[in-house]
Amino acid sequence: MENDVNTNVKNNVKKTKEILFFVFILLFFMLFEIIYVACGIDLKKVSSKTYMLLAYIKYFVFILIFVIRYRKYLKEKLKDFFKNITKHVGIGIKWWGIGFLAMMIINNILSRFITGVGTNEEIVQSYLDSEPLLMIIATTLFAPFVEEMIYRKSLQDCFKNKNLFILVSGLLFGLAHVLSAKTPIEFLFILSYGAFGACFAKALVDSDNIYTTIFVHMLHNGVLSLIAVLTVMLWRQDVKRIVR
Repeated sequence: MENDVNTNVKNNVKKTKEILFFVFILLFFMLFEIIYVACGIDLKKVSSKTYMLLAYIKYFVFILIFVIRYRKYLKEKLKDFFKNITKHVGIGIKWWGIGFLAMMIINNILSRFITGVGTNEEIVQSYLDSEPLLMIIATTLFAPFVEEMIYRKSLQDCFKNKNLFILVSGLLFGLAHVLSAKTPIEFLFILSYGAFGACFAKALVDSDNIYTTIFVHMLHNGVLSLIAVLTVMLWRQDVKRIVR
């Protein structure tokens, strides 16, 4: 009986630590720019290249934090991912496809009420236009790792109920992508981003490997970024032909 009580106490203490770490890392990630403000850096006035380099610093800080905290977990799961790569990639592609389809359907419905794309997409597109290489590297390599560690791995450790984890993961992931919304109605995009995030969370639950979601997140961002850059390049070439 006493052993059961001690085990429960230890489990509760561990769960509390995980929750506190998640709250800390989420707030730190969202408010990191305050550090730049404290250093006298006005992010609204810096060049696009400088802004991207500052974003790189932010990503490096969080990658370092996660590697230090989860180094044993990350090492073990990396071995498992490559050992069972067909299984993990299959699960990842399956839930990415479902999430992408859900996202497209929801966005198509929202387009009837909202003109243009969401503010988050506009911001990403603007930096893809001005600093394509830096932006592609950031969105394809750094952002997926950091976002999956925050909204999937560290959040998963806070829940016993898998379905509740999936729901909260999708909600917070969606919320993070609409915080820059310019109008209240743009917050409806939380539905499409949230559905996508929930599917990624389900992929993590089914595969029990964070690299499954990191892989498909990188694949998703990489393909969309390349398409966006190529579209802009082709458009500029057409403009030049017209001008000539």
